Amino acid sequence: MYRRNFGIDLLKIIAMFMIFFIHLLGEGGVITKLQYTGGIKYYFVSAIVVAFYCHVNCYGLISGYLGMRSDFKYSKLLLLWCQVIFYSFGGTVLLLLFGYRSESSDLWRNSLFPIFSGTYWYVTSYFGMMILMPIVGPILKKIETKELLKLSVVLFLTFSFFPTILSVNGKFLGINQGLSLIWLLNLYIFGALLYKLDFKKLSNKKLFTVYILSICFTVVFKGYLNRDYWLTYNSPTILFSAFSIFLIFIKLNIKKEFLKQILRILSPLTLGVYLIHYQPLIYELFLKDKLYFLAEKTFFSFVFSLVGVSVSCFIICLIIDYIRLRIFEKMHVKEYCQKICKLFDE
Repeated sequence: MYRRNFGIDLLKIIAMFMIFFIHLLGEGGVITKLQYTGGIKYYFVSAIVVAFYCHVNCYGLISGYLGMRSDFKYSKLLLLWCQVIFYSFGGTVLLLLFGYRSESSDLWRNSLFPIFSGTYWYVTSYFGMMILMPIVGPILKKIETKELLKLSVVLFLTFSFFPTILSVNGKFLGINQGLSLIWLLNLYIFGALLYKLDFKKLSNKKLFTVYILSICFTVVFKGYLNRDYWLTYNSPTILFSAFSIFLIFIKLNIKKEFLKQILRILSPLTLGVYLIHYQPLIYELFLKDKLYFLAEKTFFSFVFSLVGVSVSCFIICLIIDYIRLRIFEKMHVKEYCQKICKLFDE
């Protein structure tokens, strides 16, 4: 039995807040508005985006790292499907009952088949990747660390370094700037490698230095050299910023029991935050271009409002998913998923 790593739980929460925060800036219309006005607010927001852009990579690394400590079960995949349907379809029905309407002609298709329609790109890619885990997982567990390191170097060069410096990572082998199954599979393998290697001798100071340098190089390459592909999920600098942050958190030794209890409660709720605010109807009605007015405020009022809105909405999403979790427990959804998939999981 493996001991729970509460540093990973904390990283999951922080990484999801990063995702949520950047979505508020981008999808909410704040960045678009600031692009026309410029000034200190624009540079402030741009710095946050670069600093937070490692979020998805952190999630992918966590999947690979934890995957080395557990066996794949189809019941987990079915449970994920139930959670996605709960928000995509259930959320749509609820909002329509309250009188909200959508202009999208594909609303019901996207709500009923969110994974196949690509409503949530990360979940769609993750679902596809997990289907491969009965084969990939055992191989990663048995392969020698040296061979896994060689494979990871080849993957890094093939799917990160060369596509970025050649500005083809939007086209090369369907990698789509990291918004794809193939990139999540890369991150899973990198996470598996980090599980096998010993990084205890690396100080947090050195790791944080790597993080800062990665951010600085991203700013230089994208901003001053006009290379947009350096600010993508499969960019080498963004990948190394994720490596450094990930290693800092897995080395954390959280001793306070009340903090551990909080992390136990909040960690399973993080995916729900993503599913809620990117739910098709919620996205259309409450997120898309709804926050551009914040950009019109003075700098300090802008920062205060941005932090207040993001933290408040993030907490609301956590509360909603906590309620969803309790409903699933009362309805024994997990147990039913295990019974349905019993034949496959044995």
